[in-house]
Amino acid sequence: MRKLLFLKGFLTQLVICFTCCTAIAQTSSLRFRHLTVDNGLSHTDATAILQDNKGFVWIGTYSGLNRYDGYETKVFYNKTDDTKTAYLNRVSDMKLFGEKIMWLATEGGLALFSPASLNFQNIKTANAKTAASIKQPLQKLIISGKKLYTVSQKNIHSYSYDENLTLQEDAASPYVAAGSIIFNLEKDNSGNIWAAYTGGIISISPAGKIKKIVFEDAAANNVSALHCDKKNNLTVSNQKGLFIIDAENLKSISNSTAGVYSINTNVLNKITGFTPGFSVPNNIQYDSNGNLWISTGNGAFRYFLHDKKFESYRYNEFEKASITSNTVNSVFIDKSDCIWFTTFGGGVNIADINQKPFHLLQRNSNITNALSSNYIRALLEDDKGNLWIGTRNNGLNYYDFSTNQYTQYHPGNSGLHSENIRSLLKDSENRLWIGSDVGISIRYPNGSFDNLRPGGGTGDLFQQGNYFA
Repeated sequence: MRKLLFLKGFLTQLVICFTCCTAIAQTSSLRFRHLTVDNGLSHTDATAILQDNKGFVWIGTYSGLNRYDGYETKVFYNKTDDTKTAYLNRVSDMKLFGEKIMWLATEGGLALFSPASLNFQNIKTANAKTAASIKQPLQKLIISGKKLYTVSQKNIHSYSYDENLTLQEDAASPYVAAGSIIFNLEKDNSGNIWAAYTGGIISISPAGKIKKIVFEDAAANNVSALHCDKKNNLTVSNQKGLFIIDAENLKSISNSTAGVYSINTNVLNKITGFTPGFSVPNNIQYDSNGNLWISTGNGAFRYFLHDKKFESYRYNEFEKASITSNTVNSVFIDKSDCIWFTTFGGGVNIADINQKPFHLLQRNSNITNALSSNYIRALLEDDKGNLWIGTRNNGLNYYDFSTNQYTQYHPGNSGLHSENIRSLLKDSENRLWIGSDVGISIRYPNGSFDNLRPGGGTGDLFQQGNYFA
């Protein structure tokens, strides 16, 4: 699986790549590339994503399953004689079991796909109860050991399966969250299942024991997303913000015999609160740098834990490298540290988390502090790390990175004798040599200019004009 960042260069703009130490504040440090129906995705609504051990990225959409290899997308449809075929191709969630089995939650029920043989397979069930329950519309699923858990409306179903993948719904299933909506499923290192729902958190032990976890502050009980890390810390998102229930307290909750467990706010480590109007997260993930990625119905966000600040990613019709939709369904981080956002209406958005940030220098007729032209003919970095920029017919520019300020040089405001700059060179005495269509200008360290023109007594050297380095 290749890690790609596509960048198209035009003479009409200048894009400069900075190292991480460049002190320029940017609204978004990432440039996204897009996987949409225009380049092979089967549907504009992408809902779920995962990566297998071969590096293939699998994407669930509202019209089929997609496999992306970094170059092309291959689409797989679940074609059966069932009248619900269309709904079986509306994928909500999916999980791998080993490398040969993929379970999919769809609006037509549970589906089974083999990445090895690249086809959908019939699901074997042990009894009528199981056969009926797997046909219900599903929103989420998760695998823990040899158990499969699914979310159907307000219920959590649990199934056991044997080596032949014959499913049997457990006796205690379904687990009902009466009057509530279940949003998210997570599992911890002990095999416990944790579900985020409008009444708090539901815990299901491997033995099938169910427990409801509520917060002392009732306003915090609308839990929208969960994430359990490798150390068994559970990150919780609700209307109050982002919190962590550490591994020790999570174990105490799991070991409690109470059917309802009330969480004291003292055991919660608050990461951050949300500002008014912040759309509650639907999915949260940590990257290899320890930062938190959040998807919402109003864009995606990265929270830098060390700096305690957010960076937002939203659709911008004037920026081709922005995300394509603000309705972000899920966030996924692949093995090469690329971030993937699935969206409604915009397909999939991809960026390298560790990419060097890009900054665009371009002409803006609405402000004076801007590049004089987008038609660039010459570039030179000085010993301060700032840029000299020569343009075609719009003079010379100097860009100071520390102040984000431009200085423009034209024949009318300096000793420069042409607007058409062809080449730039700095000599050992810190003089700037400027090649143009009419000769050479020299800018001295004190800011004064001198000019060498054709026919100026220098033999044949300057007879023709048009000087290039």
